[in-house]
Amino acid sequence: MNEEIAKEKYEEAQAVYEQLQKIEEKINEINEKSNSADETIKIIENYSESTKEDIFFPVSTGIFTKKDADYFLVNVGSNIFVKKKKNEVIEMINLQKENIKKVSIQFQEAYARLQERMLQIQNEISKEQ
Repeated sequence: MNEEIAKEKYEEAQAVYEQLQKIEEKINEINEKSNSADETIKIIENYSESTKEDIFFPVSTGIFTKKDADYFLVNVGSNIFVKKKKNEVIEMINLQKENIKKVSIQFQEAYARLQERMLQIQNEISKEQ
């Protein structure tokens, strides 16, 4: 294998490897967000009116409630909060989870394509040696 071609293949392999690492990090972040959404749903479903204080407390990032409240305050952006019933909040979080899952699948597919390309590069280098 020509030294210049070998150098190009090595550089491409390095670039693919770096992309694989970045995608793997994103997949981990997405999984953490999905787990967080699951925990938030559990908290909301098991919300007890036995809270001892009459102040708003966070259920999750951007979701608040208080003692004896039959609603939740949800941050919809720019520090604007709207009242939502329990089932509306759960529905909203489930929609977010669906979107997270779609993005996760896209990253996993990209990861698989990059792994395949890495194997191709390794095979090309092996054949030329």
